[in-house]
Amino acid sequence: MSRYAGGRAGRQFRQALQIAAEVMTGDLADPTGGADHHHRDDVSSAWAVGRKPIRTIGRHVVYRLGRAGQQPCVITSPFKDKAELNYTSTLIAS
Repeated sequence: MSRYAGGRAGRQFRQALQIAAEVMTGDLADPTGGADHHHRDDVSSAWAVGRKPIRTIGRHVVYRLGRAGQQPCVITSPFKDKAELNYTSTLIAS
């Protein structure tokens, strides 16, 4: 979206700049509570297994997983065995 666009796009761009400025100065509260990951509540994300969300906003479940909020994670593989993992990796690489 260009800042030179007239009408609605121009207003949206100015609003986005205002929101960005408020976020950067700390004048706008973070509705996510510092979250750095999210997924919709109707999606099962492998990275979220074993991790505790900090809140839900609408249909989005949010997590804080960065260095300051690191949570232990139990990693489970979606692959039956190492051969299936190697086969899938080969397909992706080719």
